[in-house]
Amino acid sequence: MWIVLLLPIVAYIFIQIAFCRVKSQSKYLRNVPGKRPFLIFGNLLDFLPGSIVFLDNLMGYLKTYGDTILFHDGSFSWILLSIDYEFNEFLYSSSVHIEKSDQYQFFHGWFGQGLLTSSGSTWRNHRKVITHSFHFSILLQFIDVFDSVGDNLVKKLESEAGKDSVEISQLISLYALDVICEAAMGVKIQALEAGNSEYVKSIKEMCNIVVDRVFSFISPRLYKLTWTYYREKTALKVRGFVLA
Repeated sequence: MWIVLLLPIVAYIFIQIAFCRVKSQSKYLRNVPGKRPFLIFGNLLDFLPGSIVFLDNLMGYLKTYGDTILFHDGSFSWILLSIDYEFNEFLYSSSVHIEKSDQYQFFHGWFGQGLLTSSGSTWRNHRKVITHSFHFSILLQFIDVFDSVGDNLVKKLESEAGKDSVEISQLISLYALDVICEAAMGVKIQALEAGNSEYVKSIKEMCNIVVDRVFSFISPRLYKLTWTYYREKTALKVRGFVLA
């Protein structure tokens, strides 16, 4: 009986807290164009996971509202999306505006908290460590790797030449994976040759999971009770060969 009486009160408090959070964020973003959110769903109904019109709707937003847009993801937070080169250059080159959005926590189980996913002092420390590694002269020693894997890509493309169409993004992704693993970790995984190896399938699975979570109503606390969490743990089991 008490539970029945308490549930509406708890729900009301939760909604009020969420509303205050959205309102506090909105005052900083009110001048950014975007489609008006629909009740608690925000703009999420236009970006349902697996929707075949996902990309069309996204491009429609950009065409209607401009190169920098704002939309509500249904989880009481806002997402700022921009294809404005100058704005992105200003934002990404900043050493002050480095706080990551809440969505980056979805990568923590996969990448941990490194340069990609961390903020504050952790980000600065990682940035200092790898800054010199990105000098163009460092890349010269890996040209042989680029060439040898590139030869494999050319052979793969030649074998696909007689077909009506080729999923080029798949081949380029496998090429990039081969280059990164061999150049950065000294591991030849032969992704181009193997096609859908366990490692490649796990990467695809994790990418799909992250996208699903971005557009999901389920809170991080309840996520561990879902089937998606089990899929993530299964996919991450193949990290062993990299961490060994």
